[in-house]
Amino acid sequence: TRLSADAVEAARDYIGKRFGKAHVPEKPNFFKTKSSAQDAHEAIRPTATDHHPDAIKKHLKPDEYKVYKLIWERFIACQMSEALYDQTTVSIEAAAGAKKYGLRVSGQVLKFSGWLEAQGATAEPGTEIAGEESVREESASAETSDEEKTLPELKVGEALNVVDPPGVRSEQKFTQPPARYNEGTLVKALEDLGIGRPSTYAEIVSK
Repeated sequence: TRLSADAVEAARDYIGKRFGKAHVPEKPNFFKTKSSAQDAHEAIRPTATDHHPDAIKKHLKPDEYKVYKLIWERFIACQMSEALYDQTTVSIEAAAGAKKYGLRVSGQVLKFSGWLEAQGATAEPGTEIAGEESVREESASAETSDEEKTLPELKVGEALNVVDPPGVRSEQKFTQPPARYNEGTLVKALEDLGIGRPSTYAEIVSK
């Protein structure tokens, strides 16, 4: 969570030149850790902004490139502006003979990519957002949130037709138990509970 003032300034300068001034926040972004343990050193980051992953890819092994690219993207993204979405909830009245049913669907459209652009996302329709998949995997729920869907353009009072297939499908849902710990979620639990410190997490996880 801690970066040197020189690194932050270099990142902000790079972001302005590569992505434009709109992607540079008015003030540098600072992040706090939930853990009470003292952080031992500055965050792992690229030594200089001119060492772009694509520029040095030929000098790295595939695994080295993946790790460096991840560090590079996170370092640049953490000093960029927030992403902005248009959030929409649609209420639908569906009739089946004499019966009427109330249906609701939510969705979002990315309007300004912000920090997501450091990982290849843009505000163009249908763009995959790199990095979001790993965030979703950490969720304890096995369900896919309705807010992740992209809705077509709709108007108030518009008549909608049932698409066949798949048509209307009825499913019974059960509450899912919490997912098993992986290394990332276990370390997060240790931080939240105040167990250990960053220098001992690896040893705790290995045991």
